[in-house]
Amino acid sequence: MTTDDKPQFVYDQDCAFCQRFVRTVERHCSDRVSFIGSRDYEGVGSEQTISSSILVFRQPERVYVGSAGIGELLTLTDSAGFRLAGNLILTPVLSTISALAYRWIADHRHWFRPGCDSSSGTCALRSK
Repeated sequence: MTTDDKPQFVYDQDCAFCQRFVRTVERHCSDRVSFIGSRDYEGVGSEQTISSSILVFRQPERVYVGSAGIGELLTLTDSAGFRLAGNLILTPVLSTISALAYRWIADHRHWFRPGCDSSSGTCALRSK
């Protein structure tokens, strides 16, 4: 798979919680997925990156937003545990719960990782 064909996971690179998630998952799928900070992304679905991470497939073009993007991303890993979690997130029964959990975590991510400022609409790291 060439770099141009790889799905792209777009995330808030200013968010410490998001950075940790990406570092954890990237070890299991960096050969299959490109990880791009939302400030550096201008492609399809970019309007969604204001409030959510997205996973973009280029061939055929598809965009998965929020928990659906997380679920699809996890199914692309080499970790059986991550793939199972991704498939569970995507099941009809759990997808609604996953979407609510994603939105709650996104809105409260400053609780999980120091340095997040939820009042700015992003989870920016504090400068030292």
